[in-house]
Amino acid sequence: MEEADRLLADLADTSLITFSEDGATVLMHRLTSRVLRERAGHHTTVDSGDDEKADRLVQVLDSAVGLLHRFNTHIPDGAATWAARPAVEMLVEQTTPLRTLATTLGDPSDLLLSLRSWCGSYLEDLADLARAIPLLEQTLADLERVLGGDYPDTLTSRNDLTHAYQAAGHLGRAIPLHEPTLTDCERVLGAEHPMTRRVRGNVSTARQQVDADPA
Repeated sequence: MEEADRLLADLADTSLITFSEDGATVLMHRLTSRVLRERAGHHTTVDSGDDEKADRLVQVLDSAVGLLHRFNTHIPDGAATWAARPAVEMLVEQTTPLRTLATTLGDPSDLLLSLRSWCGSYLEDLADLARAIPLLEQTLADLERVLGGDYPDTLTSRNDLTHAYQAAGHLGRAIPLHEPTLTDCERVLGAEHPMTRRVRGNVSTARQQVDADPA
C-alpha cells in the first residue's frame, strides 16, 4: 500500500489526478480536460509554441503512463482481482483520458496499450463484460493500427477479446475471430508456444459449446 500511495502522490504531482476532500476518491485533474478541449479547438493551427506545448504534453503523458505501469504491477489478476477492484477502477479511469490525449498527439505508446489490455482483462476477471468488451475492441484496433496484426501483443489482445466474447455467450463473434488467431499464432509464435496452446484451448472450448448448443 505504501508503494501505491507513493505512486498516486507522484501522479498528483504531474497534475494528472487529484483527490476528493475525504481523500477516498481519485479524480482526473481538470487540466487534462482543458488540454483536450484546447487541442481539439486549435488542431489546425500549429506554431513553435504549439510544438513546445505538444513536446511537454508528450513528456507528461509518458511520465504518467510509466507511473501507472508501476501501479499496475500491484494489481493481481484472476480471482484475486476482486479484492483489488478499487485499484482496477482507478487504472481504467486514468488510462481512458490518457489514451484520448495520446491520440491527439499521435498514437498511444506500446506501454499505454499494454495498460489498456490489462484493464480489459481485469474487467473480464470482474465479470464486467459490458465494459470489458468495448475496451478490448478499442485496444485491439489500436494495436493493429500501431503495431500490426502479427505483433505478439496484438495476438494476445485478439485472444483476450475472443475470450470475452465467449464468456458473454457471443459464440457467433468469438469463433470467427478464434480460428484466424490460432492460425496466426501457429505461424508467428509456433505450434507449442504458450500463447498458441492457450488459444487452441479456447478454440476447443468454443467448439464444444457450439456442439452442446447448436442453436
